[in-house]
Amino acid sequence: AVQGSCGSGLENGACLGMKNIGKPCAGKPHARFDEGGQAGACSLLYPMLMVIIMVTGDFLTMSLTTDKVQASPLPNTWQIGNLTMAGAIMGLCLLAFCSAVLAFGHFSMGLGTAPLNTLALVALVFGSQTTLYAIRERQRLWSRASLWLNLSSLANLLIISTLAVAGILMTPLPILVVAGTLGAAIGFGLVLNGVKIPVFKRLKFA
Repeated sequence: AVQGSCGSGLENGACLGMKNIGKPCAGKPHARFDEGGQAGACSLLYPMLMVIIMVTGDFLTMSLTTDKVQASPLPNTWQIGNLTMAGAIMGLCLLAFCSAVLAFGHFSMGLGTAPLNTLALVALVFGSQTTLYAIRERQRLWSRASLWLNLSSLANLLIISTLAVAGILMTPLPILVVAGTLGAAIGFGLVLNGVKIPVFKRLKFA
């Protein structure tokens, strides 16, 4: 069996196998080597966490078909370049949020690899939820969402929070960490709403 580089337990699922990368290359100062030792790496989301994200996220995605937002005043055309640009900007904002949460968990809270796996899941799910509510409307996010969208969003949050706090299929996190991540995600959504409006106007979505 291939050994992982991150110890044992659930975090092994996030670790790539270790590979012997050989002896140093004489006369090649830029060659990477470790004197014949072992090298390995770990990912933040192992397959089980990805499955959880996909399964719980599908309900939220399907509920979007019931949502009610303000209709466009004019017929829309598919401006692929502008859509791609807007998606990239929103995605970079979500990436910055998740990176900030993980950096805080690692450097300020001293979390190890396994708790960071769970924190990555929580940050991504919560951040994606607030991103959805921020961009579902061209203008401010205060418009009322549909009942099914609200219920599926609440169910998603409860499921992920319960799994994270109880340590089901993942390493448990303290409830205050999960609640703090949710609060940070809400703040991120408000900031993203402020970023979205000038971006959408610039790209002629508003």
